[in-house]
Amino acid sequence: MGDTRPHPTQPASTHSHSPAIAPTRSAEPPNQLANQNVHDSVDNSFLITGHDPTALRTGSSISHQNSFLAAPFTPKRSLVLIAFGLILGGILIPFDNTIAHAATALQDGGSLALGGDLRRTLNLLQQYGDLATSLIAALVAILLDPRIRTRILDWIVAGATTSILCWLLKIGFGRPRPRATLNPDALVGYDSATWFGASFRTYPLVRDIDPIALGTQVGHIARYSWQLGGNISSDLWSMPSSHASAAGALTAVLIRLYPKLTPLCLPLLGIVMASRVIFGAHFPSDVVVGASIGLAVGFLAMDKHWGTRLSKALRIR
Repeated sequence: MGDTRPHPTQPASTHSHSPAIAPTRSAEPPNQLANQNVHDSVDNSFLITGHDPTALRTGSSISHQNSFLAAPFTPKRSLVLIAFGLILGGILIPFDNTIAHAATALQDGGSLALGGDLRRTLNLLQQYGDLATSLIAALVAILLDPRIRTRILDWIVAGATTSILCWLLKIGFGRPRPRATLNPDALVGYDSATWFGASFRTYPLVRDIDPIALGTQVGHIARYSWQLGGNISSDLWSMPSSHASAAGALTAVLIRLYPKLTPLCLPLLGIVMASRVIFGAHFPSDVVVGASIGLAVGFLAMDKHWGTRLSKALRIR
């Protein structure tokens, strides 16, 4: 019989009964697979540690080997940072009265009183770190970066721990605010920035002792720093500054989550510290100590995952 196979130059018969071979998908390009693996690795690393490895590789983070604030932040480094703040604050105490008195020129009625727009701007910026601004920052972070949800508990614990520690120290130090010591009616011996100890001895706060009578009836009411009721206000809670400590904690949280925000957060912290002195709410040493506490607690809480650990310990799901 003759050879019936198709000639090499002719197409094969369409009536062939050989099984059809399904077309195979081309393999993913090596570069695309590598990029996907890196992306997955970055996401997993962020969820576990809270740090973006790409930021470290590109040098956009302050968390490099030679930085004191590098992650992970250790308890030892936290104590060193707080100790540094206390030492620097102690060095500033002899100058506190002079600086606080000079700042009165920038306040209402002063020779260099700040203008309306500048004053309102500083009043707004000095709230950086408080509950409202922290909530706004957290909501913005969650909306723009859902990964942040895994770190929210650490964020909350950082802020709460800072606030509680700061409040306890305020009562312990029992230091009068500048508006108390610089008051023209302050008693002799109680008009100095070096006065501490209202937690165990009374301080005579200047008050209107008869609000009903016409005019101001100047008198003095002896109070301890731990007396929360009555006419104490917060005049004996000068050190440390809670505004500076809250700003320090928020700064630490944001730097850990988004290292590229460092050039923004640190100046904001400085503005809060300066504003509290300018407006007569604190002495310079108060804001230095407060900021060091906030930074130390904030970095440690984020790097040690205090919130996550607490939720696991309490079995919060």
